[in-house]
Amino acid sequence: MKGCSMKSITWICCFILGASTVLFASDWPQYKRTPDRQACNLAESITLPTTLCGWFDFGSPILASPAVVNGKAYVLSSRGLLACLDLDSNRVAWSRSLGGVSNECSPAVGSGKVYVGTTAGVFYVLDAADGAVLHSYNAGGAVFAAPLLMDNGVYFGSFGGVFHALDLDGNLKWTDTAMYKIMHAAAAYKGQIVYSDGDNNLIWLEDSGTYCKKIRVVHNAEANNTTHSGFSCAPMIWNDTVYTAYTEAEMLNMIALFDFNTGVKSREFDFLGTGGASRSGVSVDTASGMILVPSANAGMYVKPWPNQGTMAVWSSYPDGLYGVNTAPAVIGNCVIFGAEHNSDTGGCAVYFRNKANGSSLWSYRPASYRPFASSSAVSDGKAVIGCMDGCVYGFWNGTAVTSPTIVDTTGNTGVATRNASLPGTWTLSAFPNPATGGNVTLSSEGFQNGATLFVYDVAGRLQRRLPLDKKEIQWDLKDNRGRALASGNYGAVVLDRKGKQTRTFTIQVVK
Repeated sequence: MKGCSMKSITWICCFILGASTVLFASDWPQYKRTPDRQACNLAESITLPTTLCGWFDFGSPILASPAVVNGKAYVLSSRGLLACLDLDSNRVAWSRSLGGVSNECSPAVGSGKVYVGTTAGVFYVLDAADGAVLHSYNAGGAVFAAPLLMDNGVYFGSFGGVFHALDLDGNLKWTDTAMYKIMHAAAAYKGQIVYSDGDNNLIWLEDSGTYCKKIRVVHNAEANNTTHSGFSCAPMIWNDTVYTAYTEAEMLNMIALFDFNTGVKSREFDFLGTGGASRSGVSVDTASGMILVPSANAGMYVKPWPNQGTMAVWSSYPDGLYGVNTAPAVIGNCVIFGAEHNSDTGGCAVYFRNKANGSSLWSYRPASYRPFASSSAVSDGKAVIGCMDGCVYGFWNGTAVTSPTIVDTTGNTGVATRNASLPGTWTLSAFPNPATGGNVTLSSEGFQNGATLFVYDVAGRLQRRLPLDKKEIQWDLKDNRGRALASGNYGAVVLDRKGKQTRTFTIQVVK
């Protein structure tokens, strides 16, 4: 095994996204479809209004995005249940438990194989036909990042700060050691791979077979590393430009554009909302040049190319949306994404929107009213998306279903009986959530000693400070003064021991 040779290093205040140009016909075989992470297939369309034709209950929240190949959807649940769903027959072709908790690694599928990692630190290669494990690889740390599938290998980062390159059979080719943890998917474009680490670095690599060449490293922070809290999503590359998002220490959300060929930051601008950085990544309509930016607490924003330096171009897309934690899927006749609504009566929904003006074409609200943290995949007129209620929903022109197909054969169904991972988090879970009274168990696996959880009400007032000084802590649903919290939604922020924000999410209290 060999590491990377260094070709050049560029240290500037910047942030990036990467992508590639590989095409996959009508399939959606990996996170955001293509290696360039554009999440766009303009040759695809869906009949609107559409119908709920697929409904699968995995028994635990779906954080990972589905992959769809040859009419089959491959989905990993937060508790590590991987399943192949036959969309035409609405049945489970096979399922296999891979372990881990709070899994969100989106599978990649190609050449008859499924590639996926778990928070248990194991990366698997499975037979797409029957789920048999063909190879397993110890990544040395939790794998949150979706694999990047290319013709010459599969690439992913692990929480231990190592970027791994495997051949298509799962054998190690080389690794690259980052300066900090890797939590987001890499992108590829023009034969180069771009990934980010948790220390504000963006790295360009080139696969040379048995080793890699490090093309450049771009540092997206001030000299003292005090103002930027790190990257919040996977990179996206289009038109020789790398797009990505980050949040500054004072919770200002930023989108940054970089020249793919030089690494020089070309533009940077903020967008509405505090603490609502795009966690699921930027998408693009490659025909119109419309850039779509989801915000974790301020809706969906669009910006036309090339007028990306003027804040006045930004607009709510559409009005009324609140948290969008899914990457928009851009197809020929609409854009598809899951979101929360800013009205309690609106609940959470999958939205099918007009690309030109954001007007509603159709939407679906699950009876659970739980949010969506899984990005959709669209193939052959079928849209598939996972929900925090533990179900995968499929929409197309066909026969409607009225009850779910059970995937978890151990008898667990829905999140009400489970340890529910919180929306938008990778290493924290709570049970029960919604909380009905008594104690809530917060499991903080993966956090370093010294991390702290801050709970705020909807007005932004601090309610409770909880040191995450051990693997599992109990919270009595009281504020810092010992008063019981009222029913409602509460925002929570986790800061590491250096004071950097690592993740935000929502805790719901029901009494």
